[in-house]
Amino acid sequence: GIAPSKTFLSIVLELVLITTSGILIFLVAILNTSEFKIHANPVFLIIVVIVCFIIIHPKILMRGMNFFLRLMKKESIRVDLNFYQISGMMGYYCITWFCFGTAFYFLINSVTFIEPSKIPILAGSFAVSSLIGAMALFAPSGLGLREGILSLLLTNFFTISLAILLSFLCRIWISIGELIFTGVS
Repeated sequence: GIAPSKTFLSIVLELVLITTSGILIFLVAILNTSEFKIHANPVFLIIVVIVCFIIIHPKILMRGMNFFLRLMKKESIRVDLNFYQISGMMGYYCITWFCFGTAFYFLINSVTFIEPSKIPILAGSFAVSSLIGAMALFAPSGLGLREGILSLLLTNFFTISLAILLSFLCRIWISIGELIFTGVS
């Protein structure tokens, strides 16, 4: 009984918030991690963070969604949320990515030691590799791509062989979790 336009809005809003929050977690972690080998201009990173907040503004978000709806010859929709509500939801997704990163930290620590101070960059690396893997339409569930990107990012802290092992262990860990939740549902 829910209107298709509301369903579409919720799906798009979730995708935008998951993506922007994952990018934010990664960029903030890069800005606060001095030994990360991927060097980016801090001014550029700050500009990207600002763009992420501009994208989630209801007026910008609504224009973007309605542009794509017009391309598909569908009726326009209206976002009834204000910027603070959407920012609050994005904060929730940031916390979710950080929780995944913390769990990923404990997974890594079950194999080898890494300092707890690395949790933010691990959360960001996990988020970015998951997002890129999910966006790759040619790879089901980002299979291979997510592991490759995660391995590359983990080489900042581990040898390449250990980074590859940890990324595959992460894939197994996520798959087992998905199987458990599928069984529960």
